[in-house]
This record gives sequence, C-alpha cells and structure tokens, in this order.
Amino acid sequence: MYLQLTQTSPGPLGQGTTFHSKHPQNRTLDEKVVAYEPNQKFAFEFTSGPIKGSIETYTIEQSSQGGKPSTKLTREFDLRFSGVFKLLGPLLVAPGFRKESHVEVDNVKRLLEKPDSAGGPAP
Repeated sequence: MYLQLTQTSPGPLGQGTTFHSKHPQNRTLDEKVVAYEPNQKFAFEFTSGPIKGSIETYTIEQSSQGGKPSTKLTREFDLRFSGVFKLLGPLLVAPGFRKESHVEVDNVKRLLEKPDSAGGPAP
C-alpha cells in the first residue's frame, strides 16, 4: 500500500517512467515501468530496497454487466528479495506485504471503475 507515489522521470506515463514510493513503516522504494499498454496492462520493477528485482504486473479487463461497469484486475507478483533479505525476507517482509497487497488491489480496482477517472469506463 502506497502512502505516497511520486514520478521521478520527466514526461508522460509509459515504459521507462520511474517512481519513488513511500510505504507504511517508513519503507521507501524506487520503481520503473517495464510494460505499459493503456487500459490493458502495466508492470513495474522495483529498483531499490529489499525487494529489488521484483516485478509486479496488472492486467485489466473491463466490461459492462447489466449496465454496470465491471473490471477484472489480475495481479501477478514475482517477489524476489535482495541482499540480507534473501534470508530474512520470507519471514519478516512477506506476511505484511501480503496484507498490504489486498488493500492495494482493491484501491486500483476502485479507481479503474470510477467513471470520471482517466481511462475508466464511460458512464
């Protein structure tokens, strides 16, 4: 779950865009977009911190069921630990990360289904 996400590279969102993120418990991470297909798929790689090299991918399928917008959001996470966290990460980081992940996916899904959001379904 992000407390703050700041774009650190110039220009519009796309492959190669970089971000700096702040997370609970004073964790900060840097990220780079490695795949970007508007309204279909986006993926980013963590380029710093205990999960450096991890890749998070979201696939988006939007439809309308009974006149209501519906979004299927699939999240795939290739979680890798770096440095000393290769040994400690599975015990110390993974449990909290799983809990935060559910909240993050729910937030992204809600934003995608919001009619007035950029790229969201039309009313």
